Amino acid sequence: MPASTTGSHRATSQKCYERLRWMLMCSQLAPGVRLAEMDWSSRLGVHRAAVREAMAMLAHEGLLRRGAKGGFFVPTLEIADINEIWESRIVIEVGALRLLGEKRLQREALKPLAAICDTMQHLLESDMFMGFVEADRKYHDKTVELCGNKRLLAIYRHSALPHFLFPSQDPDAWRSGLQPTIDEHRQIHEFLVADKIPEAIRVLEGHLRVGMYRMSLVTQNPK
Repeated sequence: MPASTTGSHRATSQKCYERLRWMLMCSQLAPGVRLAEMDWSSRLGVHRAAVREAMAMLAHEGLLRRGAKGGFFVPTLEIADINEIWESRIVIEVGALRLLGEKRLQREALKPLAAICDTMQHLLESDMFMGFVEADRKYHDKTVELCGNKRLLAIYRHSALPHFLFPSQDPDAWRSGLQPTIDEHRQIHEFLVADKIPEAIRVLEGHLRVGMYRMSLVTQNPK
């Protein structure tokens, strides 16, 4: 295969990988669902081989699993898996807040967190649930990024630490249930602006615990 063709294939596989990974990290694909290569090849407008390679990479990370008879499936998380995700996020995100506190960033540098909260509010009021979860993920990612430790950020972004999926399909239920998420994010931002790091950490830990609880509900009551 010519070098140019090989490079093009790798770029396409990487594009598929990044798209599917983001969806999995934001819990946009239901647990237990089989990802058909032909279907996703059509959805993404790429060759089936690129999709297969991307899915194999995601399976290696634990974000997909191989079926006993072939194919790739979205894994169903066990309670032990959820606990490990929560513990890992606590270690990384609380550590990031502590580093962020040492830097004593100016209010201006923390503005992106407030902007993401505004976006989340708009998405919630517009019943754009998937967009809301993506914005939620971006808020946490930005918090880790602001601490200024590139290695810690790489660990966070490359780790298989998916966000929650709200268990109810009733818009009224998740609308009221997710408003506290925005309020908690705003509290974290306000505490960071006020240089009250212990208070910000306390809110973050409680926030992540609720996310773990919601993930456990999905596990215990699969659709």
